[in-house]
Amino acid sequence: ECSRQPQPQYNPNDRLEVESSRSDQAFNDEKSEGEFTYVWESEESEVEEDDEEDKHMQQEHEKKRRIEADKRKLLLEKQKKELELQQKQKQAERDRKIKEAKRKEEEKNRRLEEQKQKEHKLRQEEERRKAQTKKGIDKTAIIQK
Repeated sequence: ECSRQPQPQYNPNDRLEVESSRSDQAFNDEKSEGEFTYVWESEESEVEEDDEEDKHMQQEHEKKRRIEADKRKLLLEKQKKELELQQKQKQAERDRKIKEAKRKEEEKNRRLEEQKQKEHKLRQEEERRKAQTKKGIDKTAIIQK
């Protein structure tokens, strides 16, 4: 049977109803004194003040929670930006090194090509001299004959 009965749920208004019924009874008992109306109103305002205080505390707690969440979000964004900046700097450094290596390779290839051209010119000049010398020897030999 106990499991079938609904479990009572806490309702903040229950407290008001209980206090209100007690106050009504006390008011009826002490009607003649005339002081109780003030006490009853005072108790009601205390309950309202407590509710307002609870509400204010909840608002403050929520405000603090949002501020903390915003701080964490800003920190994460800052860390993300710093990481992106570091990655960009590393990539820029890698690109610079690659560019420098390419420049050096091109310079080396240019020097090798210049050296090959010089050697080719020297060989051509040497062959031309040999040919000139041979012509000169041939002419001298023809003249001597």
